Amino acid sequence: MALNLFTRVNSRKGLFAVEKVTLIYNLLTSVLILFIFQRMDHPLVMLTERAVIAGVTFLLMYLYRLAPCKMTAFIRMAVQMSLLSYWYPDTFEFNRVFPNLDHLFASAEQWLFGCQPAVMFNYYLPRCG
Repeated sequence: MALNLFTRVNSRKGLFAVEKVTLIYNLLTSVLILFIFQRMDHPLVMLTERAVIAGVTFLLMYLYRLAPCKMTAFIRMAVQMSLLSYWYPDTFEFNRVFPNLDHLFASAEQWLFGCQPAVMFNYYLPRCG
């Protein structure tokens, strides 16, 4: 089974959807960092990392335009997916600044669904082991 990873693809597409979402999230969290700058531990590092992420995203888009093939498309997607390991713990920095709002989300879920989806999920699919 040949994957043909390096065969040319006829695509001059700009940003992939996941890259657009990443850049929007990047921009929104950068603005949030600027608003709560004084209350964060390392805001300059976080802003620098976001600038690097945006730069890498545009660099990979440019490289894809130079060599549009399945491999460069895969690399673009793999880089964006690997950012999940950065974004997830990064949210801790924001959660540290804001008060615990879990009770508001639980009330909204109760109003919207008539139950607590997480509790129902645990009830119907209990943890094994």
